[in-house]
Amino acid sequence: MKIITSDSEQYRRSDGYFYIIYRVDCISTGKFYIGSRKTKNLNDSYYGSPGKTNEYREILNECKSSKEYNNLIFTILKFTTKFKRWEEEARILISYENNEEIYNIKSDVFTNNHFTHEEGDPQNPFIYMKDKLSKLNTEKNKKWSGIYKFTHPKEETFIGTITEMIESYKSRDVIIDRGMMNLIGRLGHLRDGYNLKGKLKTLCTSNKYYDWTCEEVIKKPTHTVY
Repeated sequence: MKIITSDSEQYRRSDGYFYIIYRVDCISTGKFYIGSRKTKNLNDSYYGSPGKTNEYREILNECKSSKEYNNLIFTILKFTTKFKRWEEEARILISYENNEEIYNIKSDVFTNNHFTHEEGDPQNPFIYMKDKLSKLNTEKNKKWSGIYKFTHPKEETFIGTITEMIESYKSRDVIIDRGMMNLIGRLGHLRDGYNLKGKLKTLCTSNKYYDWTCEEVIKKPTHTVY
């Protein structure tokens, strides 16, 4: 049996998938299994993917063979995202580490995860993946980006990609929003407002993007994310 609330659709991500942390309770044993998955259909016949040596696997195989799942109660503990899924699954599993009723085998998930490493430890798998994705996205942005000439009455003229601009200002502890600079590169400036999803947005004169102007697009971008 699956317990899926009527408001679940609001958690479907832009790629069409739900990313969830779930719990399956076995009525006959009083024990439970926790896992995570991505799916486009929450009401399918999925009740977990335990390893071959997991005690829960035998119970699940019996349910599959009889196509009868009344012995199992599937509930969603948390809706999450593609990149937070594994970290949040580990967080929840850690909270059950000393619970004797959990089917999950006490393996690497309890010893090799985000919470057992010192801050900044390069062996932390979540830090590694975050850094890897960040580098890939940076290279992707450089490849796709256009080259602009940006001017500001109180700043030096900047010529380069928006990624380079972000990196340059980051070294001065100034945050530059990629989406806003993309819009300026496209529209020239935002002092007359800009259209966002059919609505006109305006900036006040104190907004840090108000005085930025794109005087020239030296190279047009091949792909732009707003």
